[in-house]
Amino acid sequence: MKHYTDADGLVLCVIAGKQNIKNWIAGADYLDRSVPAYEEWIASVNRLLSGGLIFRNRKGDRFRLSAGGKYILRGGLWTGAVDWQLAVRKRITQYAYDETAPQTFFFPREEYDRALEEYTDACKKDAEKIRRKRRKTAAPPHPTVGRLFLGKREIDARRRKDFSDFIELQYLSPQKDSPRKIFNAADIRFDRPDSLFVRISDENFRSYHPCFGGGLHPDGSRSLDLHGINYYTKAQAREIAERAEREGLPDFERLTIWLSSVPENGFYLLGR
Repeated sequence: MKHYTDADGLVLCVIAGKQNIKNWIAGADYLDRSVPAYEEWIASVNRLLSGGLIFRNRKGDRFRLSAGGKYILRGGLWTGAVDWQLAVRKRITQYAYDETAPQTFFFPREEYDRALEEYTDACKKDAEKIRRKRRKTAAPPHPTVGRLFLGKREIDARRRKDFSDFIELQYLSPQKDSPRKIFNAADIRFDRPDSLFVRISDENFRSYHPCFGGGLHPDGSRSLDLHGINYYTKAQAREIAERAEREGLPDFERLTIWLSSVPENGFYLLGR
């Protein structure tokens, strides 16, 4: 006597119905992100048959779950990928089968290889369709001339020429760990060497206004204030970076790199 294996539990989940190797492969891939090998399919089906957990109709082209097979799957199949595996494993290993029973199920290796190839090709075609659809629906890139986000040295050079006012994206210091400290204007120092800067008159920055629209202000309100203090959390930094990249906003590459280093306590957008 010998217990069933985890592979038998996966096969039990997808075997019911008409004998169709391609559908079995698709079902196993969907449930477990894995496909049993040719030998595993044959061995598992024969174990399930000899143990009375499945049976075939008179024509031999359909499989049905027995009462025992249904009992094993009940409450386990639709509870989530990990949960159903644990449930099936726990129940199926309580059963035993007679390894001396004759092998009654078989299908040619060529049939399995052909079904696996057809399923793999179908998956590739579906993935390509999804990629093409995403490319068609993606937002067109916004036009930009030069860099939108500038470092400290770059704005110092520009200020010597045109005295432009700049918005500053600034990391919070580790000491600012409470709302009272975050909005203490006396402690805020402008022109940090690791900050990013944007010319306040740059028309390209308008496309970023929706991204930065959730800035928190000292009075508890939220918006983008180009002439005040805007505070953002680390989670908001990730959302801004993802949206900027998704929409192809001007110079998003440099912004996303900077946002990836935002500390746990967040960052400022400081208006002028």
